[in-house]
Parts: sequence; structure tokens; C-alpha cells
Amino acid sequence: MIRAELGRRYLNHGEPDKAAAELRIAERYDTDSDPQRARAWGEVYSLLNEVPSAVKYYEKYLAGARKVALPASQIERADQILTDLKSRLTPHAVTTALPHAFTPEELRAALKERLTSDEYQLVRIPFASTPKINEWAEQLVGDARDDMEKANCLFRGLIQRINLIHEVHWRTAEEAFTDWSDPKAAITCQDYTLMFRSKVTY
Repeated sequence: MIRAELGRRYLNHGEPDKAAAELRIAERYDTDSDPQRARAWGEVYSLLNEVPSAVKYYEKYLAGARKVALPASQIERADQILTDLKSRLTPHAVTTALPHAFTPEELRAALKERLTSDEYQLVRIPFASTPKINEWAEQLVGDARDDMEKANCLFRGLIQRINLIHEVHWRTAEEAFTDWSDPKAAITCQDYTLMFRSKVTY
């Protein structure tokens, strides 16, 4: 139980690798069939999105819970969680129409149609490109022949400088691109995502 709680705390602090390591250590010394311990491990594995391991321990919990006659409400709740976890083990095709891919002009027109003038003035499109971003993207792409090769060129260009931080900054692609040019600036995963998105649509 202590290892599972440590794992949960590591997860809360954004350290999934350490959380998983705690569970691996705990599994080495699992010599009994305590259902509450199995439930705790199942919960953390579920949070880690390690579905097969979560299924394994929820099944172990339910077997032990029924054996010692734990309250029916607890068993029913765990059974529902297990059913959901098992459904995630099998890929399911989604049949739906693709969302409309707006051009920058179409997006701005749609926003103007739906928003008041004051509301529109507050709009910031986080992945909007700029002439400077477009120029840099063109240099990176060069003579690339197809979309996949272009995307690879853009990706390689972005990862020339990696200085990630685990913080939240509400920057647009334009703002992130400006900061990215500063070698001392720290960039978040979201910044890289927005910059890549803006370059892909240049």
C-alpha cells in the first residue's frame, strides 16, 4: 500500500516514471492476496494508462473482495471500472465525419460571424502563423517533395534547440517563436506543438 501511495504522489507531481518504478518494486514483494493492495495498484496503473496491468490487479481485487465478502457497493464499483478497462484493451473504429479544416481566412470569417465586435477583439488564435514563421518554414522545407518529408524537415528544425520546462505558459505560436529564438528561453511542449502546427499550415 505504501508503494502504491508513493506512486500516486509521484503521478500528482508529474513523475510517471518514478510512479511506475515504485509499483515494479512493490510487485517483487507481493506474496499475499490482500484485495485492498491489489485495488490500490490497479488504481495507479490505471492512472498511468498501463491498462493490462490495471486489469490484472482489478481482477485480483475482485476475486479477493468476493472471497472475504466486502460490501457489494465496492465490488460493483470495481466491476464497472474493470469493464471499462477491458473495453480499452481492444481498439474500436470510430465512424464519423472529419471536422472541417478551416483556412486562416475561413476561421476569422467564422469567428466574426459568431462573435460580437468586442468579443472578436479578444480572440487570440494560438496556432496562427506570421510572415516570419512562414519564411523560416520555407527555409526549413527547401526542396522537400511531399507532405511527410516537409513535416520531417519542420520537426528537425524545431528540435535543433531543446530546453523544455514543465510549466504552463499561455503563449501563441508567434510569441513562442519569438522566445524560441532566445537560447536562454525555456519552451514548453505546448509551445513546440503550436509552432509546429503553425508551420504545417503555412
